[in-house]
Amino acid sequence: MAQAGIQQPLQGVERSSARILLDGFKRLRRAQKLHLSTVPFVSLAPEEAAGIVCLLRAANDPALSLLEQARFLDELKAGLGLSVAEIAQQLSRSKAWVSLRLGVLAELSPGSDLILLSISRPAFLLSSLSSLTPPDSVTD
Repeated sequence: MAQAGIQQPLQGVERSSARILLDGFKRLRRAQKLHLSTVPFVSLAPEEAAGIVCLLRAANDPALSLLEQARFLDELKAGLGLSVAEIAQQLSRSKAWVSLRLGVLAELSPGSDLILLSISRPAFLLSSLSSLTPPDSVTD
């Protein structure tokens, strides 16, 4: 990886002032450890809620654990004010699918989900790398 760089792009959303990472946390940490100045980045949608929905639609992808799915759903429900029915409709999933994941999160003792995920929110601003590039222009 040190010679080839990050091959699979990080995924997130682009705002006018920053990029918000939704998927690719381990790849970002590896890039930082290898002192890579540029990594590929793909914007999933023009805003955060649509990006989370896009990422969760691909939830059959083993990249997201049940707990990670739950955190994203919680962000849509609590953080962005969507109802369970609205989330289910946006994701083309049943309300039971959404409720199950939100229920898992609700059953955890306060803070234990943060310990398991080792992050305070499912998304965070990317500011530690000097640049993020589209996948076709991967360098260093």
